Parts: sequence; C-alpha cells; structure tokens
Amino acid sequence: MTFIRPLYTCGAFNRHAQRAVMYNTARGTCYTFDDVSALLIKEVLAGERESPINTAHIAWVTGTEEEQVEEFCCQQLLPIGLVHDHVWSDDEWQQYRKDFPPCISNNGSEPAADYWDTLPQEQRVSINFELTYACSERCLHCFNEGAARSDLHEEHRLRPDMLTMDDYKRIIDEAVDLGIPEVTVTGGDPFSYPHCWDILDYMHKCNLAVNLFTNAQAINTKEKIRRIARMGLLQLSVSIYSTDAEVHDQITRRRGSWEQSMNVLRELSAWPVPLNIKTPVFRLNTRSYYGVRKIAYELGAEIEVSCTLNPGADGDVSMIEHLQTRPEALRIILMDPLAKNHIPKDGKADGYAFGSASGFPCNANRLITISPSGVVRGCSNIPITYGNLHHSSLKETILSAQRMQMLQTDQKRTFTACGRHDYCQYCNTPCYAGEFLEKKPDGTFTLKEIQGDVCQTAKIRMELCRQMEQGIDPLGGKSIKECLLMMPTEQVPEFRKKIRK
Repeated sequence: MTFIRPLYTCGAFNRHAQRAVMYNTARGTCYTFDDVSALLIKEVLAGERESPINTAHIAWVTGTEEEQVEEFCCQQLLPIGLVHDHVWSDDEWQQYRKDFPPCISNNGSEPAADYWDTLPQEQRVSINFELTYACSERCLHCFNEGAARSDLHEEHRLRPDMLTMDDYKRIIDEAVDLGIPEVTVTGGDPFSYPHCWDILDYMHKCNLAVNLFTNAQAINTKEKIRRIARMGLLQLSVSIYSTDAEVHDQITRRRGSWEQSMNVLRELSAWPVPLNIKTPVFRLNTRSYYGVRKIAYELGAEIEVSCTLNPGADGDVSMIEHLQTRPEALRIILMDPLAKNHIPKDGKADGYAFGSASGFPCNANRLITISPSGVVRGCSNIPITYGNLHHSSLKETILSAQRMQMLQTDQKRTFTACGRHDYCQYCNTPCYAGEFLEKKPDGTFTLKEIQGDVCQTAKIRMELCRQMEQGIDPLGGKSIKECLLMMPTEQVPEFRKKIRK
C-alpha cells in the first residue's frame, strides 16, 4: 500500500526526549508520539508533502521492519489524517472542509502540551516574528512603534536595519533545532515586508506550525488565496471590527478594507484553513461589534472579542484617552460570553493571584518577540530587551541574563501597583504592554502605576460580579444587543500624540 504525506501536516521532534508532535492543521488537531513512534514521525516529517512515504528508508533509519512502518501508517496515522493513500485534489480538500470543519479550539490542547513539557522550561516558548511595522492600513488604535494613529500624526514605521531573508532562514533553522513547534507571523501587516511569502514558504518547508496575523489587503488575487490556503497554516487571523463596513473602514482609515478582508475570509472558508476573527472593541464600534459573531459563524471561524487598549510602544497614551471604551458600554460588553474578560456565570472573583508564581503574570514569560530590526523581547510593548539577532543566536537571547531575570521576577516586589486593591481580585488577565517599568540599579524593574485600562476593567468586573452575587441582573432584563444599541454613536476623533512622562 502506498502512503502519502498530506499537504496540511507539520510538526517537530525533540531528540533529547525522543518525543514528536505532528499536526493535522486541516482538522485543527495534533498528536504526540514517544520513543520509536517519535522516530517514525520524525522521518515522515522529513519527507516532502504530497509525495510517497519511503517506508523502506524509514525502516532502515529507525531500525525497524518495513512491515512495522506500514502497519504504523495504516493503523495509527491514516485514521487521523496524518497520512493519506493518495494525493488529494483541491476539490477533495474543499469537500473535507465541508465534512470536517477545523476544530480551532483544539489547537494547543493536551497533546501539544505533552510535547512542550519535554522541552527545557526556558525553551517552552512561542516565537512572534514581527516582520515589519509597515502596514497597508492605518488603524486608530495601532500600538506599533512609529504608527500614525491620527491624521495629525507623522508615520515612522520603516527602519534601516531590518533583518534580511538570510537572517530569517538562520533564525528559523535555530528554532527548529531547539524543537520549537509553533510560531506567529505578524507586523504591521507581514505582507508589507517584501520577503513575507518567501519566509512563509520556508517555515512551511521546515514543518513549523504557523499562526498568521494579517489584514488580508495584499491577498488580492485568486492565486494568492490558493497559495495561502495550501500553506497548511495553524491559524489565519484577520481583524473585523464591525458588521458596518463604514465603521470598520473608519477604524482602519482605508476605504474598502472591510470588503477586501471579508472577500479573503469568504474565499478561504472553502478551504481547510482554521480562521480566527479578531474584534477589538472601543468607542467607535461599541454599537456594531456584536454582529461579527454571525459572520464568524457563517464562515466557520473562531471569534476573539477584546475590550482592552494599551499604550503605544512609543509611550503614546492618546488612544487611551480618545478611544477607550466608555464605562457604561464596558459594563455591557463584559457580560458578553465571547468577550475576553467576560464575567463568570457565577459572578465569583476570578482574578490572578499575585505572588503565586515567579515571573511576569502575563504571557510575556512564554513569548519571544522578534522586531523587524532583530531586537528580542518577551512582549513587543514591554521594554525589556534580551538581545539582538543581528549579533546573537536565538538560543543566546532565549537564555540571556535579562530573560532569566524576568522569569525569576518577584511579582509582589515588581508589580507594586497590583494586588493591593479589592478590585485586583477581579483582574484575571494582567497586561503590562506599553506600561512604564522603572529600572532599578540592580537591573530589576518596578511598575508603580498602570496607565492602560486594565484597572478600569477590573473595577467594572468587580461591580458586575457583586451585582450578580446579590441576584441583580446588570443588564436590567435586556439583551446585550439591545443594551449596545442604546449607546450613542461615536464620531471619529482627531487627536495628537500624548507621550507619557
């Protein structure tokens, strides 16, 4: 029997632990393998996609019998879509999408965690490649360095010291050698970087599971849509701010951007590509964000609603002042079960327990973010630098003294603005992006004040939870949609940058 490695497969191998992970991205699932099975998966991943698997060669390399390899492929891999018995056509892949929509919520679930746990703790990271800060949209709320958030701002997104294609190949090879299975490609918009397609192709060749964040403006032909669809992405994320194209275009400040993004999502929904719609909510789209869930449902996409704004990477807090969701609207949005910080059904406090662990309480511990110029941080908006990949290897930056110090941070001593108030019990997603961390002589940092809107969110969450505990309906018997439509229509603001002192 002939076995074919399918198009939508990728994975990684940890040679020290003899464990492998393999993804079926068309289904949104992943599986871990140990010992001899892991060696077999390593060799399957070494083969070309849509090509026959050389079972005789795999048997020779792994010291097994060819019959055992064939049995492994037939009984274990074929039923879960990690091998096929023939090369599938585009029509077959699109029919598969209809029959088995991607299980997006399964990505990163227990099998992947089993693989991550075999890596040294400091190497359990996901890498964010910020290819460029340039973008074909000019969103009002963009936090990237050099972004123009209003017509009154000047834009300074391009940098002269950007990483080259050769740099990216070296970094990707290092990530694979370290056993890191997943990466994210973002920007700006990554397609504003001239070598974006080449980088995605190389990541695909190296079997990395890729999350792609894009506004989809550059995926503007049938050929490009098919090319993206056949890359076997772990997930493709596009921001849709509203069901009202005019509101969306006001936020992106690019006329026609809603229709272009929606066209790409519609086309890709015919393919087995896990789709994610990001819907940040602030003043301009408070009334019209709610219907985006219907768009997501029709496309078979996951939706991610967030209502927190952070200062810009350049210290600009103007968007907090002019765009931040008004408290009366936030009280409604936090009752939405799809909102990131939504109120729990039982109304109980679910805040982060400060001091319960070392390191930053946000995702910065587990991220390695690479800027367009090679600067490495945990979060692009937290000013703690691990090194520069123009001069250092990826492993050196991951194991740098600065990162080790960050991982060992004493939370109570560092985040003195947190954990001291009643409402802190209701802050379930602490975020310090764009906040000012005061550096002390010993190299450690202190956060004395939070200028983003996480504290306002925590205060309102506390208010709502306490109402629910008393049996009071915070929405007064109305639906979320009805309450949102009672909010005033907001106008597009013009505002100057306000750099924090």
